[in-house]
Amino acid sequence: MNVRNPFECLAVLMFVCSLCGCGVSTTGPTAGPTFQQMSADMCQRLRAIQRTNDLGAWAAECIQRHSAAASSRPALLPLGEIPSWIFGIYDASERPRAFIHYGSNPANHRVTFNWASGRGIWTIVVAGASYAPALDYPTAHVTACEPGLFVLYIPPVP
Repeated sequence: MNVRNPFECLAVLMFVCSLCGCGVSTTGPTAGPTFQQMSADMCQRLRAIQRTNDLGAWAAECIQRHSAAASSRPALLPLGEIPSWIFGIYDASERPRAFIHYGSNPANHRVTFNWASGRGIWTIVVAGASYAPALDYPTAHVTACEPGLFVLYIPPVP
């Protein structure tokens, strides 16, 4: 399955889910953690995984394995190929959607894991050490965990 733009699909899902009234605070104290705290926690979990796994090498191997189907559109990574280590990074009952993105420059190839809910869209980016996200989504917040490892958060539509 090819997706035209995973962020568009996730934004629609996020809007629908936001109708439930739950959310992550983007401005101040609430009953739950702020997105900055959640991003820092997710980075801490990614760093712990990175100590025992080379996530950049895993992403490169995954990208190479699926390169025959490469196009300018993100490719959906089959559920059976999502590594078990990803499930402990974000506290959600659902499994993430995983996409392989092929950039015009191989240094921009990456794998993303996405969760969409009424609390916003959370994305983990696993790429090569030289990758730097270039976002055209004005409300996205990016946290660099390590070279090639990023947490992205897009808050819910008000």
